[in-house]
Amino acid sequence: MDFIKMLFDTSFKRFIIIRLAGILLIITYVILTLIWVIMFLGWFSAGVANRNPGLVLLSLIGSPLGYTISIIFVRMWFELTIALIRLAETSTEIKELLEKK
Repeated sequence: MDFIKMLFDTSFKRFIIIRLAGILLIITYVILTLIWVIMFLGWFSAGVANRNPGLVLLSLIGSPLGYTISIIFVRMWFELTIALIRLAETSTEIKELLEKK
Protein backbone atom coordinates (compact mmCIF):
# COMPACT_ATOMS: atom_id res chain seq x y z
CA MET A 1 0.00 0.00 0.00
CA ASP A 2 1.43 3.37 -0.88
CA PHE A 3 1.41 6.32 1.47
CA ILE A 4 -1.64 8.11 0.03
CA LYS A 5 -3.76 4.96 0.20
CA MET A 6 -2.67 4.45 3.78
CA LEU A 7 -3.82 7.98 4.65
CA PHE A 8 -7.35 7.27 3.50
CA ASP A 9 -7.59 3.64 4.62
CA THR A 10 -10.57 3.61 6.96
CA SER A 11 -10.16 -0.06 7.85
CA PHE A 12 -6.84 0.68 9.61
CA LYS A 13 -5.23 -2.51 8.32
CA ARG A 14 -1.86 -0.78 8.15
CA PHE A 15 -0.70 1.97 10.46
CA ILE A 16 0.85 5.14 9.11
CA ILE A 17 2.68 5.99 12.33
CA ILE A 18 5.41 3.47 11.49
CA ARG A 19 6.39 5.54 8.45
CA LEU A 20 6.07 8.87 10.24
CA ALA A 21 7.74 7.90 13.53
CA GLY A 22 11.24 9.06 12.58
CA ILE A 23 10.03 12.44 11.39
CA LEU A 24 7.78 12.91 14.43
CA LEU A 25 10.64 11.95 16.75
CA ILE A 26 12.96 14.56 15.19
CA ILE A 27 10.23 17.23 15.39
CA THR A 28 9.67 16.35 19.06
CA TYR A 29 13.41 16.56 19.75
CA VAL A 30 13.59 20.00 18.14
CA ILE A 31 10.61 21.26 20.16
CA LEU A 32 12.08 19.87 23.40
CA THR A 33 15.42 21.48 22.61
CA LEU A 34 13.79 24.87 22.07
CA ILE A 35 11.78 24.55 25.29
CA TRP A 36 14.82 23.63 27.38
CA VAL A 37 16.99 26.36 25.84
CA ILE A 38 14.31 28.93 26.67
CA MET A 39 14.02 27.56 30.21
CA PHE A 40 17.79 27.64 30.64
CA LEU A 41 18.03 31.22 29.45
CA GLY A 42 15.11 32.26 31.65
CA TRP A 43 16.49 30.63 34.79
CA PHE A 44 20.02 31.85 34.14
CA SER A 45 19.05 35.45 33.37
CA ALA A 46 16.66 35.58 36.36
CA GLY A 47 19.40 34.20 38.60
CA VAL A 48 21.95 36.74 37.38
CA ALA A 49 19.50 39.66 37.48
CA ASN A 50 18.35 38.85 41.02
CA ARG A 51 21.81 37.79 42.20
CA ASN A 52 20.34 34.42 43.07
CA PRO A 53 22.99 31.70 42.85
CA GLY A 54 20.29 29.05 43.30
CA LEU A 55 18.68 29.90 39.98
CA VAL A 56 22.04 30.04 38.24
CA LEU A 57 22.90 26.63 39.66
CA LEU A 58 19.47 25.32 38.67
CA SER A 59 19.99 26.53 35.13
CA LEU A 60 23.47 25.00 34.88
CA ILE A 61 22.58 21.62 36.41
CA GLY A 62 18.80 21.31 36.11
CA SER A 63 18.43 22.24 32.47
CA PRO A 64 20.79 19.62 31.00
CA LEU A 65 19.49 16.99 33.41
CA GLY A 66 15.85 17.78 32.67
CA TYR A 67 16.54 17.86 28.94
CA THR A 68 18.25 14.47 29.04
CA ILE A 69 15.45 12.91 31.06
CA SER A 70 12.77 14.31 28.76
CA ILE A 71 14.61 13.03 25.66
CA ILE A 72 14.87 9.57 27.24
CA PHE A 73 11.16 9.47 28.10
CA VAL A 74 10.12 10.66 24.63
CA ARG A 75 12.29 7.97 23.03
CA MET A 76 10.84 5.31 25.33
CA TRP A 77 7.29 6.44 24.49
CA PHE A 78 8.01 6.26 20.76
CA GLU A 79 9.57 2.80 21.11
CA LEU A 80 6.60 1.54 23.12
CA THR A 81 4.15 2.95 20.60
CA ILE A 82 5.97 1.39 17.65
CA ALA A 83 6.26 -1.96 19.45
CA LEU A 84 2.52 -2.01 20.16
CA ILE A 85 1.67 -1.12 16.58
CA ARG A 86 3.99 -3.81 15.22
CA LEU A 87 2.43 -6.29 17.63
CA ALA A 88 -1.01 -5.38 16.32
CA GLU A 89 0.14 -5.75 12.71
CA THR A 90 1.77 -9.10 13.42
CA SER A 91 -1.28 -10.47 15.23
CA THR A 92 -3.48 -9.37 12.33
CA GLU A 93 -1.20 -11.18 9.88
CA ILE A 94 -1.27 -14.33 12.02
CA LYS A 95 -5.07 -14.15 12.18
CA GLU A 96 -5.30 -13.80 8.41
CA LEU A 97 -2.97 -16.78 7.89
CA LEU A 98 -4.99 -18.91 10.27
CA GLU A 99 -8.25 -17.95 8.55
CA LYS A 100 -6.85 -19.10 5.19
CA LYS A 101 -6.28 -22.62 6.53
